[in-house]
Amino acid sequence: MLAARSSAALLAGVLLALAGCANPLAPQPTPTVPPPPPRPAATATPSPVPVDLGEDPEDTMVVFEDQILSVIDEASVMAEASCDDLKQAQTDNPNVFRSIRGYAATLKKVASQSPDMSQDPEMASTLAELDTTMGQLDGALSLCGISTT
Repeated sequence: MLAARSSAALLAGVLLALAGCANPLAPQPTPTVPPPPPRPAATATPSPVPVDLGEDPEDTMVVFEDQILSVIDEASVMAEASCDDLKQAQTDNPNVFRSIRGYAATLKKVASQSPDMSQDPEMASTLAELDTTMGQLDGALSLCGISTT
């Protein structure tokens, strides 16, 4: 399992290195619009990155579980944010909370459709943690008067 995580980390490093190999002599476009101000931590949205899952089912499960853990982390940060931060996040991106809920639901659906994942006790535990965290986020949103429907 550690080797799979190392492989995923190595893959991410290679992708970053390749992205940095762009032609440094090419003229860089000058931005016409100033960059937006930094968003508060509560505005994190899941951003699935295409990843080579390999052919080993265990490697695939490790990468998939990492995606679930990433959503758990992002939803947890949102659930612990202040109401002002949550309201600002929704103002900045009206779909931010629906997006993370939808992505979490998609991950759960994919896991339930895979016999390897649906029968794995560690995956079941991770999915239960995802449910708990999403419930905490829903509770925080409700307490702040934020509707996601």
